[in-house]
Amino acid sequence: MVLSFKQFFVNPLLYSSIFWYLSLFPGRLPFDSSDAIRMLQRGESTEQWTPLFFWILKLSTFNGRFISLASALMAIGFLYSFYYFIHSIPLLEEKTKSRALFVFTLTPIYGFWSVTVSHDSTFTIGFVMTISIIMRVSAHSNRTVKPVSVFVGTIFLLTSWLGYVLILLFLLSLLILKQKYMALLCLFAILTAGLSSIGVNSTREDVVFRPLIVDLKCVAQHPEAVITPGTWEQLLKISPKTNWLTPVSCSSMDRAVQVLYGSGIDLTNLRWSDVIPAYFQLLKDNPAIMLVGHIQRSSVALPPLLFQPPKNQVSWDLNQPVGIGTNTMIQQGPEVLHPSIDEKSVDITIPIVEYLEFIPQLLGFLVNQASWFWGWGGFWILFLLYLLHTRFQTIRIRNRILLFSPLGLFHFLLFILMPDPTPRYVLPTILLGNLAFILLVITRHTAKNQIN
Repeated sequence: MVLSFKQFFVNPLLYSSIFWYLSLFPGRLPFDSSDAIRMLQRGESTEQWTPLFFWILKLSTFNGRFISLASALMAIGFLYSFYYFIHSIPLLEEKTKSRALFVFTLTPIYGFWSVTVSHDSTFTIGFVMTISIIMRVSAHSNRTVKPVSVFVGTIFLLTSWLGYVLILLFLLSLLILKQKYMALLCLFAILTAGLSSIGVNSTREDVVFRPLIVDLKCVAQHPEAVITPGTWEQLLKISPKTNWLTPVSCSSMDRAVQVLYGSGIDLTNLRWSDVIPAYFQLLKDNPAIMLVGHIQRSSVALPPLLFQPPKNQVSWDLNQPVGIGTNTMIQQGPEVLHPSIDEKSVDITIPIVEYLEFIPQLLGFLVNQASWFWGWGGFWILFLLYLLHTRFQTIRIRNRILLFSPLGLFHFLLFILMPDPTPRYVLPTILLGNLAFILLVITRHTAKNQIN
């Protein structure tokens, strides 16, 4: 569906996007992106959040001078990708799609993230685009897939390191579905993304060892863990025994690694031969400890009933004074929405906007104080899976497997690699799950009215 020039300017989606952009002007900037902005201002570079994201941030902020253009591009990308997604779902009336998407764009989860300058936002755009393309191709519908959609979806997906694994599945799906031309476009986008590493310093050589190190730490510190003398000998090559035995929560990868190495973490001297033998030995002898560690770190990605809900940002202890031991935002656990700009040099204060900002900030706080619910990707994905099941149940089994496989692989990778239970890591499924829920409610309400 293509909007005419007149239809575009009377479309309520445009005005909901403008509201979020103006009320949260010049955008939101979390810690990671703020760190990248400061590096840009110092003339440095990093591939910590992929070199492609670094170049996108560098160009859209003019070397870290301001973020208003970058947040505007995020807002456009969000609106386009979710518009593209909802119009990739077959057997839905246009009126239903328009209503659902408009309601969705009014939610604070959509609004805040649509103007948040972050690799989580760009990755979400790419994830939504690529799964939409698979939806269109799998259903053999008359919905066309333009070359620019494949290229843009691939590029944005590669602004996260997880995207480099997911893109292989996307490419394989295109080949299985006999979309050779799209597969070539995908390959071209991958090669283009590969060129982004030129001129960017490598600063994360140690990152591959962290998921293994945290598992070793969780087992070694347990008083009843089974550890052979030979395994201890290998562990002591990595860090002193007192560090291994110091108890620390297994829910944070960075915290565990910091206990082993101190604030000046440097894993660049580690070798695979130092880690792998000890890892598999401890896994064989203490599987439950390692498994529960992964469950804790990926709690936001795991479904209810089988697993516990994530930690809430605000304490549930009614016997404690409100906010004791926390900042003024009452933040004890991870947030869903980032309310601030953490690098003040790019913040712009406009008096009228300051008053307008009260509305989204209040809505954002309401979401964050119930972060266990709104940030539980493992819960919201259930609505998305049900929607896809009901709307694509007539397609071939092979195509349905390809349709569901990106979601499955995404959450499996999070279970294995997630550093801590922070909602931003499951942002694509939180947003898509919210949209799916709205669609299901509106569809059910419409069907009920038609029966009556």
